[in-house]
Amino acid sequence: MYIINIFGKNTNVFNIKEVFIMAIIKRVAYILMIIGALVWGMIGLFNFNLVAFIFDNISVAISRIIYSLVGVAGIIGLISLFLPDDEF
Repeated sequence: MYIINIFGKNTNVFNIKEVFIMAIIKRVAYILMIIGALVWGMIGLFNFNLVAFIFDNISVAISRIIYSLVGVAGIIGLISLFLPDDEF
């Protein structure tokens, strides 16, 4: 069973859920990349690390998790940059 999705292409019905989930993952990755870029910009321009400022008193592990999530988001963004929109 096929339907036409919003892009006008024939898509398997079961594939629409996967496309929706991947669109959410890409959007979250882009948001994390923007946040990471802003943090690095603050470090470069003002020598101020916002993540360390917010989470330094709580835990160093939380800061490492945030940096890791931003790094994974960067990898997802890099992969999606070189793939067509309908593949990832």
